[in-house]
Amino acid sequence: MHPIARTRETTLAILDSRLAPYATPNAGTGRRRVPEPDCPVRTAFQRDVGRVVHCASFRRLQYCTQVFLNDAGDYYRTRLTHAIAVAQIGKTIGRALGANEDLVEAIALAHDIGHPPFGHAGEMALDQLMREHGHRQGFEHNLHGLRVLDELETRAPGMRGLNLTYEVREGVARHLSTYDEPAQTPEFPAVGMPRLECQIVNLADPIAYRSHDLDDALATGVLSLRDLDTSGLDLWERVRSSGVLPPDATDTEVRIHCVRGLIEVSILSALRHAEETLRSNAVDSPRALAALNRPVIELSEELLEPDKELAGFLHDRMYRHPVVARMNAKGKRTMTDLFRVLMEEPEALGEPFRSRVLDAGEAAGPAVCDFLAMLTDRSALDLHADIFDARKPSGVDLSRYCRL
Repeated sequence: MHPIARTRETTLAILDSRLAPYATPNAGTGRRRVPEPDCPVRTAFQRDVGRVVHCASFRRLQYCTQVFLNDAGDYYRTRLTHAIAVAQIGKTIGRALGANEDLVEAIALAHDIGHPPFGHAGEMALDQLMREHGHRQGFEHNLHGLRVLDELETRAPGMRGLNLTYEVREGVARHLSTYDEPAQTPEFPAVGMPRLECQIVNLADPIAYRSHDLDDALATGVLSLRDLDTSGLDLWERVRSSGVLPPDATDTEVRIHCVRGLIEVSILSALRHAEETLRSNAVDSPRALAALNRPVIELSEELLEPDKELAGFLHDRMYRHPVVARMNAKGKRTMTDLFRVLMEEPEALGEPFRSRVLDAGEAAGPAVCDFLAMLTDRSALDLHADIFDARKPSGVDLSRYCRL
């Protein structure tokens, strides 16, 4: 009689039999910094998905800005919903190409875990503050994400970090997009093309934020359907005219139709480009894929310029909109005020950052930066009010603002 539950070895064999030859296999991979016994049921990458989902740093992303501050409304995207969307889009692309879906999901869920409060505005503020205090490397959220995963998070008593696999950590380190530069570390040198699953997340990220930022802009009224309809954007016209909409479709129905179409046309474009590139270069292994001079996972040539036009439109009409600009200014000012006061008054910090700052003395910048980068929009604004609002009662326990 065959056992009902599959063993780990059976699962590995089944999963790897479905992979393309250029994908990352489960067998022979999954090395961790600290060796530990294998799970009897799950693969190494499946375990990593669980470790990311269950950690405090992942949960905090629900209160971290995507574009609109967390207090702007309950239905706008956050860093958490963005990470989930990237994982969903990435797995769709990965399944079609025979990639390792569990590795795609783990990288996607972890790729923004190092983001500070207030999105890129918070990141720019911390970067400038760190450079002002003599740290030439500044602050970069991919690199900080590795610190969170390797050192700042706690998986078990006495263990620092989540002890994720090399492949997932590499995917976080080599994440690349319009706003992200790969982290330069000796362990993850930017040599050759990234593995297939990392490339998939690198493209799923802008597909997700481009479409969902547009959706949120239309929902808030920062942009209108008329703005898009009169923009002359080729990509918008394609998705607007695709499929069938009833003549009496509401603005909400049109918005949902177009956002869904934007995601779909981008995924199909990426799959066409990947198939053409893989065939023309006879890619038959991960090593052959790494040796190429450009990524396999990109938008096809016919969509590159329309996508660039849409990105430029969003930059000018949405990301620089006065409402968004005021939110960014608030975020930068909050982070700057907190950094400076905590450098001067480290006694206000909770443990373990308080001890780190006091022990470091004048070189305390990294510890203060770690503390602030682990806050959420909400906790950063509350902390700022606790410190700077004279009407607030004194003696507030500031350790409640950071779970790590």
